[in-house]
Amino acid sequence: MKNGRNESGYVLIVVLLLIVFITIISAVFMRGSLSTASQDRIVDVNNLAVVAAEMGVDYYKTAVQNKFENEKSTITDKAQERVNNLFANQKELTSAQITNELNEIKVQMEEELKGLLSEAVEEADSHPAIVKEDMFFTRNSYTFREVIKDDQSDKKFIELQVIIKGDKKEADSRSLDFTMLFELPVIKAPQQGTDSGGVNSGENGNVNLYQLYPTTVNAPECGTDLKDKVCIGDGNTKLGNLNNTTIYFPNGNVSWNDNNKNLNGSKVYSKGNVTMKNINGLQNVSFFIDGQVTTQNMNGQGLRNSQVIVNGGMESDHVKLSNSSIIIRGAYKINKDLTLKSNSKVCVAGSIHVVGKFEKDSSSKVYVWDSVTGIPESEYIKVSGVDEMMKYCTENDGENTPPLVEGEWQNPTVNVEYIH
Repeated sequence: MKNGRNESGYVLIVVLLLIVFITIISAVFMRGSLSTASQDRIVDVNNLAVVAAEMGVDYYKTAVQNKFENEKSTITDKAQERVNNLFANQKELTSAQITNELNEIKVQMEEELKGLLSEAVEEADSHPAIVKEDMFFTRNSYTFREVIKDDQSDKKFIELQVIIKGDKKEADSRSLDFTMLFELPVIKAPQQGTDSGGVNSGENGNVNLYQLYPTTVNAPECGTDLKDKVCIGDGNTKLGNLNNTTIYFPNGNVSWNDNNKNLNGSKVYSKGNVTMKNINGLQNVSFFIDGQVTTQNMNGQGLRNSQVIVNGGMESDHVKLSNSSIIIRGAYKINKDLTLKSNSKVCVAGSIHVVGKFEKDSSSKVYVWDSVTGIPESEYIKVSGVDEMMKYCTENDGENTPPLVEGEWQNPTVNVEYIH
């Protein structure tokens, strides 16, 4: 019996030791779990600060992009007006003075772009930046930097850098740095002379307004790649894909959504009607159309450094021309506004009717043979026939033509970096 009592004592001690051991181990595991949960919570909360900063980046980036898209054309328009004024007095200036003045205009464009972007950032500051009740973002700073790329030394870029701080209650602040790289427009020398129509369009390279489509076309059908091609297109060929292309449409064409396209000296010939929809910016292209032409929304950046010659009538909505010309043998109706800038010309052998607002600068001209509606008498020139109109509208040696401020702004390049 004595030995039994001793063994019972030992068992009790072992049990107590096991209880103590399990309690200690459990406490360690519980402490580890609580520590992990606490750390996970801290990480999650800090991640929310990053989320707040990311939302701030999206907010400011969108504000800047919208401001830029809505007002960028005012910078090029002002620059073009300065160029026009400079070349109106070019005979009184030396070539060195003209070069210096053009460089000053480039500097003014750069400063106006910086001013536009600064306004966008500071306007965004004035709006509430609260994501949630305990989560918000703020802008720390913004700066500008001039960039010249080695492979594009003829172009200048302006980089906008913005630092955004994200905050979450009970968390460390987190900051993001985002940049937007904007390419400044260049000032290009004018093209010399005026393109003629097709190879049978007239004698000695003159435009024959009564036949713009060549009698004979020897070219293959167009494929999907139109760059540097001479080919025959159809109703499905998109004008926006042209790139140094000469294209023939024996049955006309309907083109959609050719916004802000630089067509790089392309030429379009059509023996049939042409409809161009949503042409908010088209440059460096010549159209020779034997047929009726209908255009919509030729505003925004409009038609730049281009020409449209039509053996027929034409109808448009908004029309904005810059260093461009429209020559029409028939009647021309503009259902909304007509704006002419930078040595642009509208030449109409038939009647012209502007329903909306008419505006032109002193370097641009309107020549009309038939009746005029919607344009003040002092703002157009009457001609005695097609020959006189064509003389005024196709002769251009480029001697007194000012350079063109490139109107196509490239979309900015955006880069976001985390600040540790």
